[in-house]
Formats: sequence, C-alpha cells, structure tokens
Amino acid sequence: MSANRSASTASLGQEALSRLVEVFESIDTDRSGHIDESEFKAACEKLSLSLTDDEIKQCFTWDQNGDGRLDLDEYVTFVSDRLRRTFEEIDTDMTGTIDLNELRHVMRRLGTARQLTDREVRSMFAEVDANRSGEIDFEEFSNFFAHLPDPSLVSVAQQWAQGVGIDVGADFAPPPLPPPSLPLYRFLLAGGLGGVVSRTLTAPLERIKLLAQTQRLQHGAGVLSTLSRMWRLEGVRGLFAGNGVNVARVFPYAALICIAYSNLCKMFPAEIVDGRLESLWRMGAASVAGTFATLLTHPLDVVRARLTVAGQFGQAASARRQGIMQTFSSLFDAGGFRGLYRGLGPTLMAIIPFLAVQQSSYDYLKKRASRRDMKPSVTLFVSCGIVAGTTAQTVVYPLDVIRRLMQVEQKEVQPVRAASTARLAKEIVRKQGARGLYAGLHATYLKVVPAAALSLLVRDACLGRLQS
Repeated sequence: MSANRSASTASLGQEALSRLVEVFESIDTDRSGHIDESEFKAACEKLSLSLTDDEIKQCFTWDQNGDGRLDLDEYVTFVSDRLRRTFEEIDTDMTGTIDLNELRHVMRRLGTARQLTDREVRSMFAEVDANRSGEIDFEEFSNFFAHLPDPSLVSVAQQWAQGVGIDVGADFAPPPLPPPSLPLYRFLLAGGLGGVVSRTLTAPLERIKLLAQTQRLQHGAGVLSTLSRMWRLEGVRGLFAGNGVNVARVFPYAALICIAYSNLCKMFPAEIVDGRLESLWRMGAASVAGTFATLLTHPLDVVRARLTVAGQFGQAASARRQGIMQTFSSLFDAGGFRGLYRGLGPTLMAIIPFLAVQQSSYDYLKKRASRRDMKPSVTLFVSCGIVAGTTAQTVVYPLDVIRRLMQVEQKEVQPVRAASTARLAKEIVRKQGARGLYAGLHATYLKVVPAAALSLLVRDACLGRLQS
C-alpha cells in the first residue's frame, strides 16, 4: 500500500477497506486491474446513480499517473477522500457524528424533503446507525456507503433515500411522489407511458382474469389453453379486448392521483415525532387521492370491464363487440349516472386495506433485508415492491371479484352500499365456495412481474436513466 493511500485511508475501518477492494474488483469487469470511465459509468447506472459525463470525468482527476484509468490505490484514495468530505458536509456542527436533525437538514437542502416522511428519515438513519447509539460516526458511515462508486453528497442522498415505485397491475395504489427536481409533466408522461406499455403487453392475462372473475370461463381452464383458444377463435383482437379504454384510463388516473397525492402530502405537519402517526397521515392522503381519482375515472373502468368480457367467450368478435361510446350510452340508458358507477362500493372499500398491506409488507421486507446486510439497490427495492404489491392484491382480491361482477351484471343497478357487497359475496360463496372469491388469481400472479418490469423499464427510458 502506498504512503499516499495510507494517509488517506487511515480513518477507515477494515470492513470499509475490504469492501472497497471488493467494489473495485466488481467494477473492473475486464479484469485489467484498472477502472476506465465506461466501467465506472456502468457501475453507477447499475445503482441508479445519476452522474453526468462531466461529473464522471471529475472523479478521474484522481488518476495520478495520467493513463486515464484508476488503479486500486487511486480508487481507494478517491473513495476514502470522498467519503470523508461527504461525511463532513452532513456533520454541520462538526462534532464528528451525524445526528437525526442533520440528516433531515441535508435531505431538505437537497430537495428531497417533500418525498420523505419523518418515519422514512428515521428508518434511513437506523439503517446506518449500526450500534443504535442515536449518532452515526464515520466508521459506520463509511462501512455503509463504501459500495458506492462515487460517494458524493448527492449520490449518498440518492442511495440513502432510494426507493422504486412500480406498477404491479393494481388499480388501487397511488404512484410514487415525483422527485422535486423533475418537472411534474415529465414524471407523469414517463409513468403514464410505462403504464400503457405494461398494461398493453399483459392485456391477454388481464382478460383471462376478468373472464374468470365474471364466471365466463370453464372451471379449471388453464392460462395457456385459454390463450390458445382465444387466439384461435377471436384472433389478436380477442387477446386485447378492452385494452383501448384501459389505456385511455391510465393517463388521467395517474395524473389525478399523483397531483392530489402530492398536494395533500404538502399539508402534512412540518414535524411529526411519532412515526406511526406519520404513516396514518400518508395513508390518509393516499386514500383521499385514490378516492378522488377513482370517482372521476370509474366510468372508464366499468366500460373497460364490459368491453373485455362482452358476449360469450369464443363468439365472433365482430358479432358481439360494441364501441366505447355505445357502451357508455347503454350503461347510461339502463341506469343513468348510477349505471356508470357499478362496482364503486367494493372499489372504494379496497383502497385503504390495499395501501395498508402494501406499505407494511414493503417496510417489513426492507427491514428484513437490512438485517441480512443486503445493501440498497434497484433490484432489492423492485423485489420488495413486487412481493408487497402481490400480497396486497391477494388480500383485497375478493373485493376485486365483487366489483367486476357488479360492473358486468345485467340486473338493475343497486345503490352503492356495503350491504350489496356483502350480499354478493355470500352469493358467490354459496354457488362456488370460498374459492370463487379468488377466481382468476393465478392470472393476476402471472402478470405482476412482467407488468412491474415493463413499467419500470419504459419509465426509466423516458427519464433518461437507461444506458444509451
């Protein structure tokens, strides 16, 4: 080890030094013993760290021998110095430790205050405070962030607050809050396009789910056999029945719920000491936003359900399909405005339990991952999000079945009340048993992973986060 490196890394613990060597070896993909700019950039993108080309070039000013690359000594010296500088930027009172208030302050200064709740900040702090002393010293800080290729203040804040909002094909959850530095229109456009692509490419599975929920499939029919029959009898149009109006619903729903949710979150008290109270505030804001967006876009969801399951499965599509406006008209003629809001009751009843289960599951999974020393990454957050979203959908699935039956039934429209929901649930159980409340759940599970992956891929491509 060179004298220069020894001086720069004297304050690092052995754990951090060992991790730096491991990180260097993982970035050095060609095993040349040096890191070039392309390898460095790829490592940053893998962790979703947004560095410009100029910022990457700045990191390579630590190239002491002028060969345009960083060897192990140069890399360790660079990261050690960057960790120390970043730690001192956060430690504003210069006590040698970071406390909770200093973390809150730096997140607010970097523009992330509107994204993070008090509970989330406390959770972030606890992840790094390994000895639970209530303060973070430099050894704890460097041990936690030594895996970052460039542990600058911005990169550390990005990684510390990292979280990925994904579309798991559910209609109940609000999207993540847009980063304050990103124009709202761009965030909505990227999220909307991601939703459109994911919903379109998983539309055949969605149709199978709706056909099963509304008792239009033979008992025990498999996904592959149903897709094959759908293709054979109805062609491509049958696979994507109802997807046009579903796509038309994605953009206004996402925009309405995101705008409402963002503005409601701004009304939170400036300081909430009790993390559980903060969770209730956020859940309340999400529930109100979800209710608002649902009330304004529910007629499109009813039309989507009608078009997706119209007629008898296998009947010629041209003989049984109405257009969007025709379906709107027939629903209104049959029940007035009430006809356009079939199934609204169970839809609204599902919003709060969905949010509660999804968020608690996500928090639990992240905490378990942290205890197993799994470092924050996009893969980790996406995996936690998929499992949490799937769990939440499973819990509220009976309400999803009930609302779909209400939306497509031809009987007189019932008032929106809990009694009609309970009555229909009893009728389903009487005729089909408890499994009838979970009809089509297998198709829901099959579409979760591709829906999440496609949504995230398209959204990040629109935001310029993917490698060109």
